[in-house]
Amino acid sequence: MNEIIRGMIDGYLSIFDQYPVSGELEKEIETFKVRFENFAKENGDPANFYQKFTESGLQEEYNTLITKAAMFNISTSNNNTEAATTEEEVISVSNFVEQYRIPYNEIQKAGYRKRAEQAYEAIFEVANRTDDMVEAQLIFEKERLLWNIVTEDALEIFETTLAAMDPLYKATTGNLLLQIESYRNSQFDEELTIAVEKQEQALLILVQHEIVKITIAATIATHLLKYHKAKLKAGEFGVDNEVQGAMMAIIANKKALQRTLKFLKNNLSMSFKDLLEDEGMKIWLLSPTNVDAMSRIKIVLHPNNYQVYQDIIENEIEKDLNIREILLRKIPMGIHFALDGKVRGEFEKKTHQKAEELNKGLAYYQHAKELDNTLKNITRK
Repeated sequence: MNEIIRGMIDGYLSIFDQYPVSGELEKEIETFKVRFENFAKENGDPANFYQKFTESGLQEEYNTLITKAAMFNISTSNNNTEAATTEEEVISVSNFVEQYRIPYNEIQKAGYRKRAEQAYEAIFEVANRTDDMVEAQLIFEKERLLWNIVTEDALEIFETTLAAMDPLYKATTGNLLLQIESYRNSQFDEELTIAVEKQEQALLILVQHEIVKITIAATIATHLLKYHKAKLKAGEFGVDNEVQGAMMAIIANKKALQRTLKFLKNNLSMSFKDLLEDEGMKIWLLSPTNVDAMSRIKIVLHPNNYQVYQDIIENEIEKDLNIREILLRKIPMGIHFALDGKVRGEFEKKTHQKAEELNKGLAYYQHAKELDNTLKNITRK
């Protein structure tokens, strides 16, 4: 077993030695010790051990058993007329809250889990509010202080990660947004589990809906670019078969655009104009390429393309112009295509530098590795 984890569980279990018990309670505590030992063996990563411990339900069971053991000793002492009850025989609130010092110190080392630090500090503060262990337990329960360790830490990790993501790309942010909602609204572990399970279907529908929208927008963009390239090619002086091939490409892409726009209307009740008003959808008309690890920053085609696309859709595709009318018609401005060659390489270098500048203030990029590992362990499936 990892030495750090060994120290953690020894610190927890040694507190039971202060409260000798007997009967069923003794059996209950011994059974818990075995389960705790097995849990520690199965979860050997010190960085994530305590998070998994609190989520397993063992933390609350431990607190209950410690309270029972303390109350057992108080009762035994009160019933024993030959022994005087001393303060040392009863667990003190300050000693009880100190059990949380080790995980608190570990979280402090991370440097970014401030809300979790505050949740632990609220537990330590109980020792300044009361000397009565029973009253302390009531405070823990009423104010959900032990549960806050889980929720505050998780929410901060979720929100830190979310801040580094593309807010328009709901296919990837949807899961975190639903997790955040569940953690904010749940008061105990079972309620959290149920909330996440209920949201699985909603997440599936959301992701599928977003993927359909992205696919439609990207398909329209692809055909518009091919359509316009073919139109430019047909207007050049060249051999007959090249011109004829370009005209066939114009017709093929026009028909593909008409089919896609019909699908958009029939299935999403959206026109091309509606698509342009959907910020999460219209960016896919500009052939985005991710620049940073979390896809928040992208390289896209010139946004003037929106105007050109709308002009082509409204005045050529939807009006179903014939090939002659299409070739004779001039659009207000030209389409901007992607850069290539050396120019593209230089531009991409600049965009990566700009992305680093824009992201350097985000906590996610300052602690990316730790955040990713922690996120994998706390995200409910």
